[in-house]
Amino acid sequence: MNIPPAVLVLVAVALAGAGVALAAFVWAVRDGQLDPTNAGGSVIFEDDEAPR
Repeated sequence: MNIPPAVLVLVAVALAGAGVALAAFVWAVRDGQLDPTNAGGSVIFEDDEAPR
């Protein structure tokens, strides 16, 4: 039983994409991008400042 070359290429691309996604996730965790105490994004929703 032969596996078509297109299937092998598809599996290789999928594995490479999963590796890149895993590396990006690990980088984000180590760099503190996923820190729940990081309040930088909540500044957008504060109404304390006057509009420009």
